[in-house]
Order: sequence, then structure tokens, then C-alpha cells
Amino acid sequence: MTLLDRLSSLVQQTTDDLLKRNDDPEAALDRLLANLTTTLATLRDRRLELEGTCASLRRRADRAFAKAAVWRGEAEEAGREKDETTARSALQHAKDETAKQQAFEKELSEYETTAVKLDEQIAAMQKRTQSAKNRRDLLVARLRTAKIRKHNEELCGAVAACAARSSESDLDLAFDELEHKLATIEALEGLELGATEVADEVVEDELAALRKKVAAKRPRARKGK
Repeated sequence: MTLLDRLSSLVQQTTDDLLKRNDDPEAALDRLLANLTTTLATLRDRRLELEGTCASLRRRADRAFAKAAVWRGEAEEAGREKDETTARSALQHAKDETAKQQAFEKELSEYETTAVKLDEQIAAMQKRTQSAKNRRDLLVARLRTAKIRKHNEELCGAVAACAARSSESDLDLAFDELEHKLATIEALEGLELGATEVADEVVEDELAALRKKVAAKRPRARKGK
């Protein structure tokens, strides 16, 4: 199972819980987002492990290169002294160390290629997670209206149902289906799409805050006047 494939299993593990519990859809969406966040953290941990492995392979390749150089130096010294046995043995050692160096460098190249691909996956997952958070925030604003809250169980079921069919490649299906469900309920409740009620509540809150601010700045009447 690849690291990204784990998201599917994480979503599936959450689905049964969502179907059994009389939960609110906001919490359900948060748990789906938590799965994305967990997968992103797993990818980042794997990237750190790869960096450590690459650093270790670089050190081993460098040591093999240094040892090969030492053996070649001994072979040259033995050659000047006409010691063919020692020279031949030293050259063999140098050849062995060079072979080790090449093996380490080949393995390092493979790990570095994997690291590049992992960086691309992390960047895509970061973008995906941020997009999901943005959509979640917009949905939550609509879910918090008084007329929508009484449909929480139905909406939570919609999230759970599409989570059961979603994979890491189409998790947005949960948001799409919930948005469609919300639009239907808003129409039935006589709300304009986009949660007009939320906007009205915000305006009322801002007006109330403004009145308090004006009242606080208004000079008090002096006694006797």
C-alpha cells in the first residue's frame, strides 16, 4: 500500500463511525479533513526518513572513495618498491572500495529520485488540504444557520455516505454532495443560496457592536444641567 493509498483506508475507517453516530456534519467534515492532515504528516515523516537515508549513503560513498584512494596510493608505493604482491593486493582492495562507492551512489540516486517524487506528492497534498479547508469553512458558515441545524442528522448521513465511496483522488465528492444537499434544504427552508441568514446575523452583530461603541463614546450629561 502506498502512502497516498492510506488516505482511502483512513476515510473508510471513519465512515462506520460517522454512520453510527448521531453527529453534526461540521464534526464529520472535520474528521475527513483530519484524515488529509494525517496523510500529509505521514508523507512529511517519510520525507525526513528519506533525507536521513540519503545523507547516510552519501557518507558511505565518500568513505569508500577515500579508502579506494588510500589503497591506490599503497599500490603505487609498492610498485615503486618492486613489490608486485603488495601492489596487486592493494589494487584489488581499491577496486573493491570503488565498487562499494558505485553501489552506494546508485542506491543514493534511486532514493533521491524517490525524494523528488515525494516532494511533488507533498506539494499536491498541501494544496489539496488547503483547498479542502477553504471549502469546509464555506460549508460550515452555511451549516451554522438556525434553519439548517435541524437537518444535521440528514446532512451528516450525506457526508458519511459519500465518504464511503471516496478515495484520496476524489475526496471532493463529499463536499460536492454536501453542497448539493445544502442547496436543496436551503431552497426548502426559503433561504437564498449562500446562507443569507448567516450574512444577516453578521450584519446584526456588527450593528449591535457599533451601537455599543457609539454609546460608550457619547458624553454623559452633567448633573444639574
